[in-house]
Amino acid sequence: MLQLKRQDRTYAWVAVAMLLLIFAGCDNTPEIEPPRERSFLSVIHAFEGINSIDIDLESFGERKTVAEAVTFNNSWPQSGYASLLSEAGSGPQDTGVVIILKDWRSKDQISPARVLSLFPGGRTTVGIIDSFGRADLVQIQDDFETPESGRSNLRFMNLCHLFPAVDLVSSNDSIRIEKINYLLASRFNSYPSGNTTLYLVHSFTGEKIDSIPDFSLQSRKTYNIYLTQDGETPTFGAIELE
Repeated sequence: MLQLKRQDRTYAWVAVAMLLLIFAGCDNTPEIEPPRERSFLSVIHAFEGINSIDIDLESFGERKTVAEAVTFNNSWPQSGYASLLSEAGSGPQDTGVVIILKDWRSKDQISPARVLSLFPGGRTTVGIIDSFGRADLVQIQDDFETPESGRSNLRFMNLCHLFPAVDLVSSNDSIRIEKINYLLASRFNSYPSGNTTLYLVHSFTGEKIDSIPDFSLQSRKTYNIYLTQDGETPTFGAIELE
């Protein structure tokens, strides 16, 4: 009798194992093609010609409005980056993620559709800039590591067509980023944390263009400083990046 019970239990386990194999074979859940991984995007509205802009993204055959009424001299998202899906293993090449800008009021497209170069795990910033009175885009990759305690990352972008080259310097000269040409950006550099006044200076004449008084560089934070223009008046912006 004991032997029969053991046999019954053995048969039961075999039956359960066979059922699990059958169910596993019946799993027809399709794999996502192409494989997708996360990448990250920040957009700066630095074109004063249209006060409020909608941002559409088209990816993997789907198009949707991801931001509405982004106002001049502000960014999307304000928290630093949006998480996007890009094609796994694509490298820093075109990945099929298209950005389209629209006038928030009329919904008319205001710039050519651009394919973004995104890669898995990578971060990038897109500036909406003034190109001969029309909106256009410039993309700059964001390569940085989290700074050590007591230090901060800082980068400067020149998005102002009024000045061919601009310096960013601090009042105590601990920060000095020189000769950043229009539509270009410096690297992210590490500086001591603390409060300082930042000056934007014409690289060739030494003229002070603008200043950012009492700017706070917090420990282990990363900042993107940029210069643009409102009509004929230069104006700056500052974004804390995650």
